[in-house]
Amino acid sequence: MAAGGLVTVFRHTVAFAGAGLFCAALSWAGANPVAPLPLALLVAVYWATGRHGLGGVAIACAILIGAGVSLRVQAGLFYGLFVLAGAVLGLGIRRQWTFGALVAAVAAWMFGAFAALLVFHLTWNGWTRQAAASYEMLVAQARNTAGAAADQQAAHEAFRWMLVEHWADVSVGLMFGSFLVCAALAAGVTSAWVRLRHGLPGPRTAFGMMRPPEWLVWPAILCAVLWFVEQRSPNDVLRAVTWNAAIGLAAIYWLNGLSIVVYAIRRMQPHVFVVVALVVFLTYAGGWLLSFAGLFDTWWELRGRVDRLVAMRDKLREGPGGDDPPGA
Repeated sequence: MAAGGLVTVFRHTVAFAGAGLFCAALSWAGANPVAPLPLALLVAVYWATGRHGLGGVAIACAILIGAGVSLRVQAGLFYGLFVLAGAVLGLGIRRQWTFGALVAAVAAWMFGAFAALLVFHLTWNGWTRQAAASYEMLVAQARNTAGAAADQQAAHEAFRWMLVEHWADVSVGLMFGSFLVCAALAAGVTSAWVRLRHGLPGPRTAFGMMRPPEWLVWPAILCAVLWFVEQRSPNDVLRAVTWNAAIGLAAIYWLNGLSIVVYAIRRMQPHVFVVVALVVFLTYAGGWLLSFAGLFDTWWELRGRVDRLVAMRDKLREGPGGDDPPGA
């Protein structure tokens, strides 16, 4: 075998080993819903570059890791089904879908795989038992760590509220939001890699131009109405549907808000210290602001406002005679 062939084999072996070990580590850590993500990225790269055989090997590795770590065939099948999201992602990159279409398709596939796992393997009772067990584990860990009693009590109450009292009301929406963010990260990383490494054009639009359809505002309005109805006439089923849907919609609009920020940074090109300060602010206090910005972008068209601000700034920089021909 030629030296170039040996290098190629070594590179693929390292890629499989790294992704497999990362997947196994996430599985051991209990992050089962997103544990196969490293192998999904590998499948996406192979599918985008037309190497379907190597993509099939990555899918087989995911099945073996899922079944081996949990000692259950169902978990292996879930891993394989989840990793197929990489095939969807690679196909979309190769066919130059828009970035928004890529994220939507991959997130829908991931969420569908999770729903299949929940229905056919975990069951809803098992899902709620896992949440309660996670709460007990967190409480046990907190007892062994130093910290203010008031802070620990507040954390315990927050975890109990989410994992025990309202897990049915928030878990589906939280998982959908997690898959949506994972899909956006996977689309961005894979697109950048195949563009830089393999010279493929990638999606025909960038993350900064991703925008949810305008009709999505009507489900958001309906969720707000149903929330007020449920507050006046409490109902467990209505609360579960409304809260989970609201969390999922908030995740969609949060991602839209983040794309607006990325678009504004690219167009306005502020100083690096401004960018760092903005990242710190959004990390610690701006999560809900991104959701509101993403929602109200439906009416305000914030990217257009950014374009107008940039045009005004450029005109001011040119000065009053900037448009006059030389010697006028």
